[in-house]
Amino acid sequence: RTLRQNGGGILSLGDLTLIDSAVDTNSATDSGGGIAVVVQGEDATLTLRNSQVINNSAGGGDFGGGGIFANALDSGQIT
Repeated sequence: RTLRQNGGGILSLGDLTLIDSAVDTNSATDSGGGIAVVVQGEDATLTLRNSQVINNSAGGGDFGGGGIFANALDSGQIT
């Protein structure tokens, strides 16, 4: 259980893969209570296999995303 501004459970600045995992009961004051993936000028892949993102919350701020927040800046993309 964690509390951060962005990515309460996990803050990823690139590729992220979770297998047989749970991201549970985390909070962010701004965005991505469970997981936040943020990239700038590059691509990233978020992969969840047999995983849960549950009971997470975000304060909203400019973007929100209680469970998962993904943001690609400067022509990057997240798939």
